Amino acid sequence: MQEQLCNNPRSFWDYARKAQGSQNIPEKVHLDSISASGDQVSDLFASYFSSVYVKIRVISDSQFNLITTEQFSVLPSSITITPDEVSAALESLATTRGSRPDGISAIFLYRCRNHLTLPICSIFNKSLAEGIFPSVWKCSRVTPILKSGDPTDVTNYRPISGLPFLGKMFESIVLKRIQRPLLSTISVDQHGFFPGRSTSTSAIDFVSFVHDAFSARRQVDVVYTDFSKAFDSIDHNTLIYISWIG
Repeated sequence: MQEQLCNNPRSFWDYARKAQGSQNIPEKVHLDSISASGDQVSDLFASYFSSVYVKIRVISDSQFNLITTEQFSVLPSSITITPDEVSAALESLATTRGSRPDGISAIFLYRCRNHLTLPICSIFNKSLAEGIFPSVWKCSRVTPILKSGDPTDVTNYRPISGLPFLGKMFESIVLKRIQRPLLSTISVDQHGFFPGRSTSTSAIDFVSFVHDAFSARRQVDVVYTDFSKAFDSIDHNTLIYISWIG
C-alpha cells in the first residue's frame, strides 16, 4: 500500500474513497428555506455555486498602468510550445480516466499520443500566436463534493470542475514556462499555490519561528485570517493595487 501511494497515488485514493463508503448526494437537498429533489437538485447547486462566484471585472487602463514592467521583466516575451512538451503532457494521462464535456477522453489522447503530438502542438502554438483560448476548453463538468456537515445542505459542498484535457494540458505547459523564471521573485514565506510547499511547510516554518522567539524570550503575536471563498471572489483590480503599493 505504501509503495502504491508513492507510485500511483490515484489508485490509493480510489481505494480510500471505496473504504469510506458511498458519498452520493441525497435525493432531497436545501438552500436556506428552499428545498429541491429530483432534477431540481442540480439547479439548486448551480444557483448556489453561481452566487458564490464573482464575475471577473475587466481591468481598466488606469489599473493596468500600475503594473510595472520590472515585475514582468523576468518573463519570456513569447512562448513556442515544443512537441516534447506536448508528448510529456500526453504521457501524464496514463493513469487518468473518464471524459470531459468536449467528449475527448484521456485514454484516447494517451493511446494515440504518437499520432496526436504534432497536431496538438500546432493547435497550442496557434492559440498562443492569436491570443485566443478556445471556448470549448472553458466548458467544465461540475461535481459537488461534500466538505463537512449536513449533506442535505448545499452550502456544505464545494464545486470540482472537470475541464477538457486539452485545455488542462495547454495550461500546464504554459504555467511551467512562466513559473520557472518567477520562482526566484516569490517570497520564501509564501506556501500556498507554490510547488513543493503546502500548509505543512508553512506550519513547520511557523513552529520554528515561535520556538526561536521563545528561546530568546521574545513576545510572539499571531493573527489568523481567512477569506471566505477567496479563490472564487478575488478582485484582480485590488490585487494589482496591493502589488503597486507594496
